[in-house]
Amino acid sequence: LKFVVGDNGIIIVPTFFYDFCKGYDFDIDNTPSQVGYFSTYFLNQNESIRTSHPIFSVAITGKGSERLATSISSDAFGRGSIFDILYYLGSSKILFFNSNFDTCTFVHYVEQKNNVSYRYLKKFKGNIIKKGKVTSVVCTYFVRPLDGTVNTNMKKLESHMIEKNILKTSSLYKGIIQCMNINEFVDETSKVLNNDKYWLISMNE
Repeated sequence: LKFVVGDNGIIIVPTFFYDFCKGYDFDIDNTPSQVGYFSTYFLNQNESIRTSHPIFSVAITGKGSERLATSISSDAFGRGSIFDILYYLGSSKILFFNSNFDTCTFVHYVEQKNNVSYRYLKKFKGNIIKKGKVTSVVCTYFVRPLDGTVNTNMKKLESHMIEKNILKTSSLYKGIIQCMNINEFVDETSKVLNNDKYWLISMNE
Protein backbone atom coordinates (compact mmCIF):
# COMPACT_ATOMS: atom_id res chain seq x y z
CA LEU A 1 0.00 0.00 0.00
CA LYS A 2 2.82 2.41 0.86
CA PHE A 3 4.51 1.62 -2.44
CA VAL A 4 1.33 2.28 -4.41
CA VAL A 5 0.51 5.66 -2.83
CA GLY A 6 4.15 6.80 -2.94
CA ASP A 7 5.96 9.36 -0.81
CA ASN A 8 3.31 12.04 -1.37
CA GLY A 9 0.29 9.82 -0.72
CA ILE A 10 -1.62 8.98 2.42
CA ILE A 11 -3.23 5.79 3.74
CA ILE A 12 -6.33 5.99 5.90
CA VAL A 13 -7.81 3.01 7.74
CA PRO A 14 -11.07 3.00 9.77
CA THR A 15 -10.61 2.56 13.53
CA PHE A 16 -14.25 2.99 14.49
CA PHE A 17 -15.46 2.70 18.10
CA TYR A 18 -19.23 2.15 18.21
CA ASP A 19 -19.30 1.70 21.99
CA PHE A 20 -19.06 5.48 22.42
CA CYS A 21 -22.77 5.42 21.52
CA LYS A 22 -23.30 3.20 24.58
CA GLY A 23 -21.65 5.63 26.98
CA TYR A 24 -18.04 4.41 26.92
CA ASP A 25 -15.16 6.91 26.91
CA PHE A 26 -12.99 7.19 23.79
CA ASP A 27 -9.27 7.22 24.53
CA ILE A 28 -7.49 8.24 21.33
CA ASP A 29 -4.25 6.50 22.32
CA ASN A 30 -5.64 3.36 23.98
CA THR A 31 -9.18 2.57 22.79
CA PRO A 32 -9.00 -0.37 20.36
CA SER A 33 -10.57 -0.37 16.94
CA GLN A 34 -13.79 -2.37 16.62
CA VAL A 35 -13.53 -3.00 12.87
CA GLY A 36 -11.06 -5.82 12.42
CA TYR A 37 -7.54 -7.13 12.78
CA PHE A 38 -5.95 -5.13 9.96
CA SER A 39 -7.43 -1.96 11.42
CA THR A 40 -5.89 -2.76 14.81
CA TYR A 41 -2.54 -3.63 13.22
CA PHE A 42 -2.45 -0.37 11.28
CA LEU A 43 -3.48 1.65 14.33
CA ASN A 44 -0.58 0.19 16.32
CA GLN A 45 2.07 1.34 13.81
CA ASN A 46 4.27 4.06 15.28
CA GLU A 47 3.66 6.45 12.38
CA SER A 48 -0.15 6.19 12.54
CA ILE A 49 -2.06 9.26 13.73
CA ARG A 50 -5.63 8.75 14.92
CA THR A 51 -8.38 11.30 14.45
CA SER A 52 -10.54 12.41 17.35
CA HIS A 53 -14.12 11.64 16.28
CA PRO A 54 -15.14 9.28 19.10
CA ILE A 55 -17.27 7.00 16.89
CA PHE A 56 -15.76 7.25 13.40
CA SER A 57 -12.06 7.76 14.04
CA VAL A 58 -9.50 6.75 11.42
CA ALA A 59 -5.75 6.14 11.53
CA ILE A 60 -3.66 8.04 8.99
CA THR A 61 -0.09 7.70 7.71
CA GLY A 62 1.74 9.60 5.00
CA LYS A 63 2.56 13.14 3.96
CA GLY A 64 0.38 15.73 5.68
CA SER A 65 -1.30 13.16 7.93
CA GLU A 66 -0.87 15.23 11.10
CA ARG A 67 -2.48 18.29 9.53
CA LEU A 68 -5.31 16.16 8.17
CA ALA A 69 -5.92 14.43 11.49
CA THR A 70 -6.31 17.67 13.45
CA SER A 71 -8.96 19.26 11.23
CA ILE A 72 -11.81 16.79 11.74
CA SER A 73 -15.31 18.00 12.59
CA SER A 74 -17.52 16.58 15.35
CA ASP A 75 -20.17 15.66 12.75
CA ALA A 76 -19.47 12.08 11.64
CA PHE A 77 -20.52 12.50 7.99
CA GLY A 78 -21.08 16.24 7.61
CA ARG A 79 -18.97 19.22 6.55
CA GLY A 80 -15.40 18.82 7.73
CA SER A 81 -15.69 15.10 8.48
CA ILE A 82 -12.98 12.77 7.21
CA PHE A 83 -15.45 11.59 4.55
CA ASP A 84 -16.10 15.15 3.41
CA ILE A 85 -12.39 15.98 3.34
CA LEU A 86 -11.62 12.93 1.20
CA TYR A 87 -14.37 13.83 -1.23
CA TYR A 88 -13.07 17.37 -1.70
CA LEU A 89 -9.48 16.19 -2.11
CA GLY A 90 -10.72 14.90 -5.45
CA SER A 91 -8.42 11.94 -6.01
CA SER A 92 -9.10 9.62 -3.07
CA LYS A 93 -10.01 5.96 -3.44
CA ILE A 94 -11.75 3.37 -1.30
CA LEU A 95 -10.05 -0.04 -1.15
CA PHE A 96 -11.99 -3.03 0.14
CA PHE A 97 -9.16 -5.20 1.43
CA ASN A 98 -10.29 -8.35 3.27
CA SER A 99 -13.67 -6.64 3.51
CA ASN A 100 -16.92 -6.74 1.58
CA PHE A 101 -18.61 -3.83 -0.19
CA ASP A 102 -21.46 -3.93 2.34
CA THR A 103 -19.04 -2.41 4.88
CA CYS A 104 -18.87 0.81 2.82
CA THR A 105 -19.50 3.42 5.51
CA PHE A 106 -19.05 6.15 2.89
CA VAL A 107 -22.64 5.57 1.76
CA HIS A 108 -23.86 7.40 4.87
CA TYR A 109 -21.88 10.46 3.85
CA VAL A 110 -23.79 10.45 0.55
CA GLU A 111 -27.09 10.01 2.37
CA GLN A 112 -26.40 12.96 4.66
CA LYS A 113 -25.08 15.05 1.77
CA ASN A 114 -28.42 14.45 0.02
CA ASN A 115 -30.46 14.91 3.21
CA VAL A 116 -32.42 11.64 2.93
CA SER A 117 -35.50 11.55 5.11
CA TYR A 118 -35.11 8.01 6.50
CA ARG A 119 -32.04 8.96 8.56
CA TYR A 120 -31.65 11.75 11.08
CA LEU A 121 -28.92 13.53 13.04
CA LYS A 122 -28.53 12.25 16.56
CA LYS A 123 -26.32 13.76 19.25
CA PHE A 124 -24.04 11.61 21.40
CA LYS A 125 -22.40 12.99 24.53
CA GLY A 126 -19.35 11.54 26.21
CA ASN A 127 -15.69 11.89 27.02
CA ILE A 128 -12.61 11.93 24.80
CA ILE A 129 -9.30 11.15 26.50
CA LYS A 130 -6.03 12.30 24.97
CA LYS A 131 -2.75 11.81 26.80
CA GLY A 132 -4.66 11.50 30.07
CA LYS A 133 -6.69 14.69 29.61
CA VAL A 134 -10.47 14.18 29.66
CA THR A 135 -12.68 16.42 27.52
CA SER A 136 -16.49 16.28 27.41
CA VAL A 137 -17.81 16.41 23.85
CA VAL A 138 -21.00 16.28 21.82
CA CYS A 139 -20.80 14.69 18.39
CA THR A 140 -23.43 14.00 15.74
CA TYR A 141 -24.10 10.86 13.75
CA PHE A 142 -26.58 10.47 10.87
CA VAL A 143 -28.44 7.39 12.14
CA ARG A 144 -31.29 5.19 10.98
CA PRO A 145 -34.21 4.06 13.18
CA LEU A 146 -33.32 1.12 15.42
CA ASP A 147 -36.62 -0.70 14.85
CA GLY A 148 -35.35 -2.55 11.77
CA THR A 149 -37.68 -0.80 9.32
CA VAL A 150 -34.87 0.77 7.27
CA ASN A 151 -31.99 -1.19 5.73
CA THR A 152 -29.52 0.03 3.13
CA ASN A 153 -29.52 -2.27 0.09
CA MET A 154 -25.77 -2.61 -0.38
CA LYS A 155 -26.02 -5.46 -2.89
CA LYS A 156 -28.10 -3.26 -5.17
CA LEU A 157 -25.62 -0.41 -4.80
CA GLU A 158 -22.65 -2.70 -5.43
CA SER A 159 -24.22 -4.07 -8.62
CA HIS A 160 -24.93 -0.54 -9.83
CA MET A 161 -21.34 0.57 -9.23
CA ILE A 162 -20.01 -2.47 -11.10
CA GLU A 163 -22.41 -1.80 -13.98
CA LYS A 164 -21.20 1.81 -14.16
CA ASN A 165 -17.58 0.60 -14.14
CA ILE A 166 -16.91 2.60 -10.97
CA LEU A 167 -16.23 -0.37 -8.67
CA LYS A 168 -13.26 -2.42 -9.95
CA THR A 169 -12.61 -5.98 -8.78
CA SER A 170 -9.36 -7.99 -8.86
CA SER A 171 -8.46 -11.48 -7.64
CA LEU A 172 -6.19 -11.83 -4.63
CA TYR A 173 -5.20 -15.42 -3.87
CA LYS A 174 -8.53 -17.15 -3.13
CA GLY A 175 -10.40 -13.91 -2.54
CA ILE A 176 -10.91 -10.53 -4.18
CA ILE A 177 -10.14 -6.89 -3.58
CA GLN A 178 -12.30 -4.02 -4.81
CA CYS A 179 -11.49 -0.37 -5.40
CA MET A 180 -13.32 2.77 -6.50
CA ASN A 181 -12.77 6.49 -6.80
CA ILE A 182 -14.59 8.33 -4.02
CA ASN A 183 -15.78 11.22 -6.18
CA GLU A 184 -17.18 8.88 -8.82
CA PHE A 185 -18.98 6.87 -6.14
CA VAL A 186 -20.42 9.91 -4.34
CA ASP A 187 -21.48 11.70 -7.52
CA GLU A 188 -23.13 8.63 -9.07
CA THR A 189 -24.97 7.73 -5.85
CA SER A 190 -26.11 11.35 -5.48
CA LYS A 191 -27.37 11.28 -9.05
CA VAL A 192 -29.44 8.18 -8.34
CA LEU A 193 -30.82 9.69 -5.11
CA ASN A 194 -31.85 12.84 -6.97
CA ASN A 195 -34.11 10.66 -9.12
CA ASP A 196 -35.38 8.49 -6.27
CA LYS A 197 -34.60 9.47 -2.69
CA TYR A 198 -35.51 5.97 -1.45
CA TRP A 199 -33.43 4.07 -4.03
CA LEU A 200 -30.81 2.98 -1.51
CA ILE A 201 -33.05 1.35 1.02
CA SER A 202 -35.25 -1.62 1.61
CA MET A 203 -38.14 -0.80 3.93
CA ASN A 204 -39.65 -3.55 6.06
CA GLU A 205 -43.10 -3.36 7.52
